[in-house]
Amino acid sequence: MLSFLNSTVLFAAAAALIPLIIHLFSKRRVKVIEFSSLRHLKAMQRRQVRRLKIRQLLLLILRMLIILGVVLAFARPTLQEGGVGSHASVSAVILFDNSASMNRYVADGNLFELAKKRAGELLETFGEADQVVLLPIGG
Repeated sequence: MLSFLNSTVLFAAAAALIPLIIHLFSKRRVKVIEFSSLRHLKAMQRRQVRRLKIRQLLLLILRMLIILGVVLAFARPTLQEGGVGSHASVSAVILFDNSASMNRYVADGNLFELAKKRAGELLETFGEADQVVLLPIGG
């Protein structure tokens, strides 16, 4: 069963209607003036307008899906049946930058040593039942 850790954020899903409202209110009313010399261009114009409307509709749907995706991400969906991290009280990932840029010295010392010390402090805060992954990124 899917549940949300922050279900109050789901009210913001109504924000996905904002692009639709903007789309509906921004429709232009075009005054049509017929010219006899431009009749052969009318068929070509219809195809272009149809293609443009399809493109605008797809863009509108994409915008709405992006907003819904962001809202769902902030709502923090979880599975109640179990799975990865289901037996742990806390599941965490620590990203550790070990690239060459961390070899720089600052006022407190070497950045790599400071990061290593801080990662050690973070690891000490977790208990036996917690799941922690330390991922090195960089070189």
